[in-house]
Amino acid sequence: MSDKPDWKPKWTASRNILVTEWNPIGIDVPQDEYDSYIPGIYRLLREHAGLAAITSYLNDNDIGGSTEPRRSETNQRVAKLLMTVME
Repeated sequence: MSDKPDWKPKWTASRNILVTEWNPIGIDVPQDEYDSYIPGIYRLLREHAGLAAITSYLNDNDIGGSTEPRRSETNQRVAKLLMTVME
């Protein structure tokens, strides 16, 4: 038996959050469109980086290019969701 945790449910939940709640492109995207962001988010969480750092990561990688306060609020909300999933 392996001591490694099963990350598949967390990966799937994170993927769903990024596609349905974050989706900076703003159009229908493939389910795996934002998978490349998950390892960076996980790394930040593993380092106990906190909400501000994860929000900043999403802001920095917001390929929609919007600097509107509304977008930043979305990124913070999504960061909270990701923190809950990845605990």
